[in-house]
This record gives sequence, C-alpha cells and structure tokens, in this order.
Amino acid sequence: MQFIETQQQRYYADILATFSTAVGMSIKKAKAKEPAIIAPGHGLVWKSNVDRIIQDYERYVEYAKGVAKDEVLVLCGSMYGMSEKMAHHISQILDREGMKNRMISVNTTDLGTILQHAWSATGIIVVASTYELHLFPPMAYALEEMGKKNIKNRIGFYTGSYGWSGGGNKEFNAILDRNRMKWDLLEGYEFRGTPKDEDKKVVEEKVLEVVKKVREVTA
Repeated sequence: MQFIETQQQRYYADILATFSTAVGMSIKKAKAKEPAIIAPGHGLVWKSNVDRIIQDYERYVEYAKGVAKDEVLVLCGSMYGMSEKMAHHISQILDREGMKNRMISVNTTDLGTILQHAWSATGIIVVASTYELHLFPPMAYALEEMGKKNIKNRIGFYTGSYGWSGGGNKEFNAILDRNRMKWDLLEGYEFRGTPKDEDKKVVEEKVLEVVKKVREVTA
C-alpha cells in the first residue's frame, strides 16, 4: 500500500495540486452520493475500501493550506559540491533530531518527484548555489513550479554557497513573493566557498528552529 500511496501523492502534486479548492468541493459531492466504487477516467478502480482513497484525497487538499506531514524536505542544487556538503550536514542534523527528512538534488531528480515530496513536507530547506548573482537555475525552475502548484505556507529556510558575491537568497525570496507562496521563512544564510565550521554552526541553529516550528504546527 505504501507504493500506491506514493503514486497517489505524485499524481496529485503533479496534476491536481493547482486545483485543490475545486478538488475539495468535488470530494464533498462524491461523498454525499455514498459511492460503493470509485472508477476514475484513468488510474486504479477502487472496488473496496473506498473510504481510504477519499480520505487520502481529503488529506492532500489539506496540504495546500501548509500543514502537511511531520517531515522536512532538503532540496539541494549544487554546482561544485559545496552546497551539497551543507545539504548533507543539514540532513545529519535532522536525523540526529529524529525529524523525518528526505534530501533531493534538483541536478539529477525529475520535477515530478520534487513536487511529490515538496507537497507532503511541512518544512522545506533549500540549499543552492549562487550563479551569476542569481539562484542556481535548476533550483529557480523547481521553485517556480512549486509556486504554480500552490505549495504554500511551508516553513522554509534558504542557505547556499557563493564565489565572488551572493545573490541566491535574494532571488529565492523574490520567487516566493512573486508566486505568493507565503512561507514562514527564517532569515537566509549565504556562505563563501566550502562550508566552514562557523557556517555549519549558524545553519544548525536555523535547522533546529525549522524542526521546532514544524513540530509545533504538526503536533
């Protein structure tokens, strides 16, 4: 059943997330008819345990409001491995704190998978390099798509490396503002080159705050 749940969530995040309000209204109409079978135009036909798929979709609709699963997505975009080192450091902190988390690289992961896991995460930590005063392009693209899919009201934090000058954090905030994503953001932190001990210490404090906030809203 875990596999089915995974594919359900992927389909919802990729296809239906933008229309969550309409989906919620349709669910109410369907429930009123007390269906014995759910037979969609495509996908699985539910001949039994119909309440399960209805309840799952009700849960996905609720994710649009911001509070999803008690977990954090670490979304990484790295050019030379420096931001990736920080992403691994963040994942280790989350493991230590007993916070369920998943680290995904925008360099190598398809957009559908990114959206799937972003949809169910209450906390999203973005770790991405600065590229020519802007956010690493694959990360910028992923965030724009997350905005279109109404992945709103998450608890978020940005950090990432730069060479000559920063700029990634500025564009990160601009993308969220432009798409009206309304994330509860901690102050971003950019570091030069390979993350140093002092950089890791600052980021750890931010990660612990993300954990605290996620647990508060999902309790």
